[in-house]
Amino acid sequence: MNSWVPSASYSPSLAADGNPAGAFGERIRANVGSDAIDASDEYDSTMTTEQSGPAGKVSSADIRREERGSSGGRWMVVVDGHEAEMTYSRASAALIIIDHTEVPDTLRGRGVGQALVRRAVEDARREGFRIIPLCPFAKAQFERHAEWRDVLSG
Repeated sequence: MNSWVPSASYSPSLAADGNPAGAFGERIRANVGSDAIDASDEYDSTMTTEQSGPAGKVSSADIRREERGSSGGRWMVVVDGHEAEMTYSRASAALIIIDHTEVPDTLRGRGVGQALVRRAVEDARREGFRIIPLCPFAKAQFERHAEWRDVLSG
């Protein structure tokens, strides 16, 4: 994967009615394409030491957050030379919209996607912002982890 650069249609604005699933959501879905993670994929939160360093898991310390001005950014991690990412748009200083999660096939099933969402939750708690999980994978993770729902918007 190359360095992340937002596409021309990558926009932090909401639909006129304030609904992120409106026209904005349609643009995001159109840009996700076939590389999107299926929300029905199962992700195991454990990894062997060989797979991800001495702790045996992808930790929050392994994940980097990259801001792209005021429009959004991504959380990313490199495991065994493969980069995984979760992108977001910033609707306001207090609200982000997780719009896409991408984990290479070689890393799927190893808890990497779940670790990215967990890091977003930790950052939201520490920095005081709310999350709208538009991405099907992130939404499924919030449904599975009731303890993370305190950072959801609405």
